[in-house]
Amino acid sequence: MHSLSLRFLLLPFTAFFSLSAPAHEVFDQIPICERYLLPQIEEGGFKMEALRRLKNHRVFALHDYLGIRVEKVADRNQVLVQEILPLDRIDRLIGLQEWEFERKQFTFMSAGFKNLESHSREVHRYVLNHVLENRDYNLELRYNRDLRDQMADLRRWRWRLHDAVIGRYRSEKGYLDNSDLFMFRWANELSHNSDVFAVLSSEPRLLATIQISYQGDKNFFNPSLDGFLNTLDLEKSRDLDRLPFEYRLNGPEAVTFRHYFYGLFNREKVCEFTRYAKFAWMPRPVQERMLFEALQAAIKRNMETIVAGGDDKTTRLFARYGFRVFGRMPTRQSQANEYLSYLDLSSKEFKAVYARLEQSARQVEAKVKDDL
Repeated sequence: MHSLSLRFLLLPFTAFFSLSAPAHEVFDQIPICERYLLPQIEEGGFKMEALRRLKNHRVFALHDYLGIRVEKVADRNQVLVQEILPLDRIDRLIGLQEWEFERKQFTFMSAGFKNLESHSREVHRYVLNHVLENRDYNLELRYNRDLRDQMADLRRWRWRLHDAVIGRYRSEKGYLDNSDLFMFRWANELSHNSDVFAVLSSEPRLLATIQISYQGDKNFFNPSLDGFLNTLDLEKSRDLDRLPFEYRLNGPEAVTFRHYFYGLFNREKVCEFTRYAKFAWMPRPVQERMLFEALQAAIKRNMETIVAGGDDKTTRLFARYGFRVFGRMPTRQSQANEYLSYLDLSSKEFKAVYARLEQSARQVEAKVKDDL
């Protein structure tokens, strides 16, 4: 993998907006400036040529998940051709399972924006093919109605779960003020790179949630520079990317804390358990099945370490599942201690915890569910 210099990331986005474009249509611009690309990404000229041609196009998302538009900057009045994104099939963007334990039914939901990752890559690949073939028309790539409805449902459910957790924090964690709560949302606004799981009762009523955030700020709904680089197997600098706990760090100790942390752990192989909350009683095997699914997701994505931030109560909870305290986090609030804990997925402790959770999870029967 090659990388782009940090200077490239610091270019002001406003410089690439077209003032004549309908403001309500522009969600995300693609700033491409070849002088900030490292020379070794030539690779026969193909990848550099793709980026050069992207530089001459405006690529932006349309309202209401209709699709995206690709226009040549020099000739926005070219013929506009509409195409439907060709998809053989659409994986369900919200994964649902029906769980049963002691004759009681529950619904397990996977509603993270990372569920859109394969679709996002397909869209970026389609746009790259369009600009490389140097077609003499502008393109409006439309999504079919099923995909649009699923994207809208995914966004609605994902934020509904997030807002429920923030409401819980607001009522139970009095040491967090509005600035702290804003940072929780800010981290999720900046990056879609996370799995989100929830368990609901049969009513349905929300019982519990957990989020797994991964390194690398991503936007899976809208076209982005990062998306094109990933499709070309290139990589931008990750110096400005953060896991959610890093947005809570504050003061002169924050730099030292991060430096020491990433001196011990591989940045690309660390993920974070966050937004873990219970809203009502649930049987222990059901709760542990949700945690087991979260661990399975981290393993599937080749993670080596899981971290989790929290106060004394949350830290003790994660300690039951093999997490060790890394250190006290230097946050802006001083009313309660907050700690960062970690779980080494290659450790004996993890293997023991994994075996115990797997045994507990087997008590819960699961099958695929079509809808709520």
